Amino acid sequence: MGVAFVRGLQGDDPNHLKAAATAKHFAVHSGPEALRHSFNAEASPKDLNETYLPAFHALVDAGVETVMCAYNRTNGEPMCGSQALLVDTLRGAWGFKGHVVSDCGAVSDIDRFHKVTASPAESAAMALKHGTDLACTSYRPLKEAAEKGLITEADVNTALTHILRTRFRLGLFDPPDRDPYKNLGDSVIASPEHRALAREAAVKSMVLLKNANHTLPLRKDLRKVYVTGPLAMDTQVMIGNYYGVSDDVATVLEGIAGKVSSATSVLYEPGARLDRPNANPINPPGTARDADVTIAVMGISGLLEGEEGDAIASTANGDRPDLNLPANQLEFLQALRKTARRWSSSCLAAVRSRCRKYTTSPMPSCSPGIPAKKVVAPWPMSCLAMGCRRGGYRSRSRDRWSSCRRTRTTRWPAVRIAS
Repeated sequence: MGVAFVRGLQGDDPNHLKAAATAKHFAVHSGPEALRHSFNAEASPKDLNETYLPAFHALVDAGVETVMCAYNRTNGEPMCGSQALLVDTLRGAWGFKGHVVSDCGAVSDIDRFHKVTASPAESAAMALKHGTDLACTSYRPLKEAAEKGLITEADVNTALTHILRTRFRLGLFDPPDRDPYKNLGDSVIASPEHRALAREAAVKSMVLLKNANHTLPLRKDLRKVYVTGPLAMDTQVMIGNYYGVSDDVATVLEGIAGKVSSATSVLYEPGARLDRPNANPINPPGTARDADVTIAVMGISGLLEGEEGDAIASTANGDRPDLNLPANQLEFLQALRKTARRWSSSCLAAVRSRCRKYTTSPMPSCSPGIPAKKVVAPWPMSCLAMGCRRGGYRSRSRDRWSSCRRTRTTRWPAVRIAS
């Protein structure tokens, strides 16, 4: 996906760029969000080369024009002053030809928070000499670094060469008639063709963890569908961060209502609040008892866990490393499971693109009397816990996903859909 993104942004002209794509954040930028300006990520050579670097290597091979170095240290080196990763790996082993830009403020982090250097001038010199060609925010301390002899004119020229290469390839010094992309206009923005391609990518990247008893796809002529959960009508979870404003954002509830037949009754209530108990404790999910299918949309949003200032509901600078599916949502799922006619066991979800391993416990089991289980699994972008058919199934305790076996009681097939 990254390679396709780079090629789409930059175009296929051998001499000109449509735009200069940037691969970020290089590298091992997955430490605690609140500590990213000072955090030292320790990664073994095996982990580096099997987990963190392959995606960047693929983008460099695809011709990405820019790489952004991260805030953190990796194995003791500030990423915007790293000999191992910027010099030996990126420029050396991979042969990267474009320019390197720092994350915004990352150069000043070298002395302010990492304490690797003693002054802004030393930080700027370290970054420049190790391949950071451009500083997002300011490279003004370079003047002092030059006056103190910390950098040479050749160091500056090397960085300038990399930056000018990008500007030349963008056609910024060419007459308009030599720019192959000069006729691109506003009509390409959010065009029907681009929307269709984005939809195709979204559909093909969804992950169905389990489809017990072939419950899915659901019929569109169901009599009654009950939609619940704090994120069923939430647009915040649809747009991520660094987003543009779309004129067509559809929530999960809107998508469901738009798909079912005109004879289907769609009922909705939030049921549980996002991250805290309901102020009004009287909220019996009795509606689920009368519905043919219950769809619960649970999880967290970027307001709780995100990039620094994005997570305005977080008290830890955008980071909640111990955040599980909030207890109030688990309790609500358990109540639903007891009343729904067609239901699944719980869902695991967190609305972030980062995939971490969390533990949720207890997990609502398929039927009463089955012990709750601890499940450790990656939390994908969001989660729909969907109910399914009536019948005679109950949980097998030996199955970590709470699959079901036939009994004379109600069946609660374990269906998880994660997108």
